Amino acid sequence: MLTLMRLGWGQENAAFRQLFTAQFIPGGTKEQSDWFNELQRISISPDDAVRFRIAVNNFDVSSLPAQVSAPTLVMHARLRRRRSRPRGCDSECLNRMCSTAWQRR
Repeated sequence: MLTLMRLGWGQENAAFRQLFTAQFIPGGTKEQSDWFNELQRISISPDDAVRFRIAVNNFDVSSLPAQVSAPTLVMHARLRRRRSRPRGCDSECLNRMCSTAWQRR
């Protein structure tokens, strides 16, 4: 995927970026998709897009819930198509965070 990002991100042909657009705006109109494709192309260079993807892939917040000391509401969109890597804060992690924060009230 990273090689494809380097090669396809900055191209005039939006075919590669459309993969991302379809995940962020499922069911979007052609006008919305065209706008988002162009926004992606002009907002970040291919190399920076790759660096960003690598950084996001390395996020791991699973050790942070124990540090939360306030009541916490966590919400996620239904049917979301973009997901971080499985080692991120999964539902078990979120349950621990919410129950720990609730007990500290």
